[in-house]
Amino acid sequence: SVFVAFLARMCATEDVSVGTYVGGRADNALDDVVGMFVNTVVLRTRLRRTARFADLVDTVRDNDLAAFTHADIPFDQVVEAVNPPRSSSHTPLFQVSLEVQATSDLHLELPGADVELLDPGAVSALFDLHLSLSENYSSDGDPDGIDAAFTYATDIFDENTIAAWAQRFTSLISDALAEPSTRL
Repeated sequence: SVFVAFLARMCATEDVSVGTYVGGRADNALDDVVGMFVNTVVLRTRLRRTARFADLVDTVRDNDLAAFTHADIPFDQVVEAVNPPRSSSHTPLFQVSLEVQATSDLHLELPGADVELLDPGAVSALFDLHLSLSENYSSDGDPDGIDAAFTYATDIFDENTIAAWAQRFTSLISDALAEPSTRL
């Protein structure tokens, strides 16, 4: 909800579409197939600037849950059905993506092998802007905050712009949590 409100402000729009990834094997025919299956779902929100943030939370939750009920429909079929104007400069239904990682630090143990996670270093942006959120947990397993990282297309944004946007995003989160009845 905060990301939708943030994008609406930064892009001066009341119609925000964000792509996100969903995984799973909803089709039983995939049970014996090896591999990872991921689909893209577009989360679209139309908001009113006169609405309160708490109302936006309800709207986003309802819209997203409805979108996720169709997560098994291949993204290509959705694009074909919507038939938007095409451009080679951007994806057809969204230019911003959101990734939520609900896993704590992964630890893998294999007999006779040492396994460690490696930092991939700089990552290329697949979209104009990508927000990755990762939940943190204390050693007791209690929630301990969320890390956020923006990845962006360097031909559109520069580091200073994204740093300023990150600051605004953080401020918006604080404001929304402090006073959910604030108008957008």
